[in-house]
Amino acid sequence: MEYIYHHNLQAVKDELRPAHRAFMRRLSDDGTLLATGKLVSFSHEGSLSVVRARNAQQALEELSEDPYIEGGLVKDRVAREWKPVAGKLSFGDLNPKEQSVPWQ
Repeated sequence: MEYIYHHNLQAVKDELRPAHRAFMRRLSDDGTLLATGKLVSFSHEGSLSVVRARNAQQALEELSEDPYIEGGLVKDRVAREWKPVAGKLSFGDLNPKEQSVPWQ
């Protein structure tokens, strides 16, 4: 999930950050959030979160109560379905039904 922030709301972001991070910690603790962080190489301010979900719609729903969204900081969200085929986030950990290596 990519968040695109309103560029002129830094004070709002600063105010909401503790609640946002607590929300993300809860999602991480329950296994929904795999990783999150600021995007630093794009022309807009935003962040990227890898969320465990059945589809893009569920990922949007999982993050719908994020204080950054509820507080109006997020201008847009882009959900992309991703199916990793190698690495620590791939295979059985994300999809127990897919245990074989897909490129064999």
